[in-house]
Amino acid sequence: MKTSNYIKFIIIMTTIICNGCIDSHENDNSNDTYSLVNVGDSIPNFSVKLSDGTTCTKAMLKNNVSVIVFFNTDCPDCQNELPVINAAYESFKSNADFKIIAIAREENADSIKNYWKSHGLSIPYSPQTDRTIYNEFATQRIPRIYISNKENIVISKFFDEEIPAISTLESAIKAAYK
Repeated sequence: MKTSNYIKFIIIMTTIICNGCIDSHENDNSNDTYSLVNVGDSIPNFSVKLSDGTTCTKAMLKNNVSVIVFFNTDCPDCQNELPVINAAYESFKSNADFKIIAIAREENADSIKNYWKSHGLSIPYSPQTDRTIYNEFATQRIPRIYISNKENIVISKFFDEEIPAISTLESAIKAAYK
């Protein structure tokens, strides 16, 4: 009897695990209950000063494909994803109608500058010592990546449970041009 229950338990757990793997590859983000901005939504109004001295607003992103990334350099998932985002930035930065910005969640400029330098990152970033801008997009979890088309409509998003590989990220960016 114990062996029979154990086998049933193993079968049930295997089914749950396999279904979880299948769902995670669909990238429908249905399990992202913390996002305030979803696919099909317009990006919120915001204004941030970037590390290169420019200011970025929603209005300035109009007529551009844009990638908005929320991060903190102490976050292990962010540490893994920032090089991927940087690679996408390097691939698309020569496109005049492409913008990518990384917005910190509760991190100061010196900390980010040191991290960027030591990890060879070149993405324009905006230090934010609080969650004011982040709270326009989500309530929890980083990294967060929002890709919007030229009309500022989010066409793809990713968060810490569905961190994209470079090929997935580049495909999503290319899809924003269609």
